[in-house]
Amino acid sequence: MLAGCDDDDKKSESSGRLVDSAVEGVGYSTPSFEGYTDADGVFRFRRGEAVSFFIGDIEFPSVRASRLLTPLDIAGVDDINNNVVVNIIRLLQSLDSDNNPDNGINIDESSLTTGALDFSLSESDFEAQVFNVMGVTLISIADAIAHFQKTLSELEQDNSGGGDVSTLPDALKSTSMVMQFTYEAPGAPYALNDRVSFIFSGSGNLFLDLTPDDNNGDALQLTRFEQVNSEYVWYDDENGYSYAVSLMDDEVHEINVSSIDPVAFLGQFEPYMEASSFDISGTISGYAGGNSAQWELWLDDSIANDGALANGAVTYNSDPVSDGSSYEVTVTAPAGQSCEVSNGSGTVSGAHVINVDIQCSDNAFNLGGTTSGLPAGSGFGSWELFVDGSLVTDGGLQNGFTNYNSNPVADGASYEVIVHPTSAVDCTVSNASGTLSGSDIDNIDISCSEVVAGYDIGGTTSGLPNSNNFGQWELFIDGKWVNDGGIKNGYYNYNYNPVADGASYEVKLSPSSSVTCSISNGSGTVNGTTIDNVDISCQ
Repeated sequence: MLAGCDDDDKKSESSGRLVDSAVEGVGYSTPSFEGYTDADGVFRFRRGEAVSFFIGDIEFPSVRASRLLTPLDIAGVDDINNNVVVNIIRLLQSLDSDNNPDNGINIDESSLTTGALDFSLSESDFEAQVFNVMGVTLISIADAIAHFQKTLSELEQDNSGGGDVSTLPDALKSTSMVMQFTYEAPGAPYALNDRVSFIFSGSGNLFLDLTPDDNNGDALQLTRFEQVNSEYVWYDDENGYSYAVSLMDDEVHEINVSSIDPVAFLGQFEPYMEASSFDISGTISGYAGGNSAQWELWLDDSIANDGALANGAVTYNSDPVSDGSSYEVTVTAPAGQSCEVSNGSGTVSGAHVINVDIQCSDNAFNLGGTTSGLPAGSGFGSWELFVDGSLVTDGGLQNGFTNYNSNPVADGASYEVIVHPTSAVDCTVSNASGTLSGSDIDNIDISCSEVVAGYDIGGTTSGLPNSNNFGQWELFIDGKWVNDGGIKNGYYNYNYNPVADGASYEVKLSPSSSVTCSISNGSGTVNGTTIDNVDISCQ
C-alpha cells in the first residue's frame, strides 16, 4: 500500500516542479537522484526525501521534496514579503537568460559561480553581496514580487478543483467504507488486495486510512476535489495521485487511481467483501471423459469438497471460504490422461480466488532407439514409423539415438519401425513393434553391418576317364579351410560364399590312387574380379 512503498524503490519514485515560473537549469540533489531541472522545472525524488537546489556554489535552503515547490517552500514561510523569499525570487528572475521570467526562467552556464550567497541577509545587503560575488544587478523588489504573485495566482487557479460540497451526493458525505485494491497496473502505489479505508467528511474532505485494521487515526487528508462527468475526483497533490469515485445505485461502485502528471491509470479499488463470502474457482479443460476422475479441495489441510471432472467453469467450494484460509486443489487424472493444476494452492486474501485451473491432456510418449554399425558417410537407406497401421514419419539411417516420432504418440497405440537399407549394408531392427503402455520406448534399435564385395574362385577339371569322383579338392581362404568337393570333370566354383576382395586363396588336391592330377593357378590373391582359371588336369 501507499504507506509501505518506501521499500519499493520503483513505486516510491516521483517527480516535482520548481516554480517561480518553471525554473530550468538549477541543479538539485536528493539521496536518490541528482541532476538539473528541465524546461518545466521538473526534478526527481523518492517520497519522504529532502531536496537541495544549487546554482554553481550557491546553495538554497534544503526542503522536503513534493510535487510542487516554490520559493515559499524553500524559505519555509507563507509570507511573500519575507526577506529570504524576496532574495530567492530576485536572484532567480535576475539570472533568467532572456530576462523575461513570464516565459519561464532559464539559468544557463554563464550564471554558475564559485562564490556562496547568504539568503538570510536583508534585501539591500543581499543585493550588494550578489553584485560583489557575481557582478549581477538584481531586478527591483517590486517587479520580483509582482511576478511571483502572478505565478502563485496561476498555481492557485490550476490547483482549484472547482468542487462544490453542496453537489456531493449523500453517499460521499459523512460516510466511510473499506475498499480493496483489485487491479494493479504498472507503477501502482498499492499492491493487489491492499485494503484502504475511504472516509468522506461532511465538508468535502476525503481521508485515506492506509491501515484500516489498526484504528490508529493515521489518515491522509485530501481537500481538493472536482466533479468530472459522473465521477468525483479527489487529488493527492503531495504524492501525485488522483482518486476518481464512481457510484452505482447510490453506492460507491469503484475508485480508480491515476497519476496526476502525467495522467496514467494505475489501478482500481472495489468494495471490500466480508470474509465469509469468498469463492475458489477456475476452469477445467481438456478432459476426455469416459473415465472416473475427480478434483479435491483442501482448506487448512482438511478435505472440504470434491467433484467429478467436467470441462468448463467450476467453483470448488460448496460453502463460502473464510479470509486467511489456506487452500489446495488436487486432481486425480483419468486413465490415459495427465492433468495439471495451475495456481493450485495459496491463501485467501480478502478476495475471490478465480484462477485455479485444471488442464488435462492425453498421455503421449516417444518412440526411439539407437542405430549402430553404419560405415562412415551417409545415404545408407531409411526407416519408417507406423502407428496403428499408418505411416506417420520416416527418416534417413544414421548412427546414434533417434526419436522416430515427430509428435508424441498416444498411450495404447500400436507401433512398428521398418528399415530399408541400401545394398551397401545389412540392417535388422530389434523390438521393432509393440504397443505403448504408459512410458517412452527407447530400445527400438537398428543394428547394421557393411556388405563387403565378394568374388568367385573357379576352374575346369579335365582328363578323368568317366563322370565319377576321383578324390577331392579343398579351398583355403586366408589360410583357413572354407570348402571342399569331389574331383570330377567339368567347371566348378570352389567357394560356397563370395570371397572378399584382397583375400588369399589356395586350392589343394587329394586325388584317388587311380589317377594323377595337377592344378594350375592353384593359389593367389583375389584382386577385384572373379578367378576362373584354377584348373585341374588328370590322367
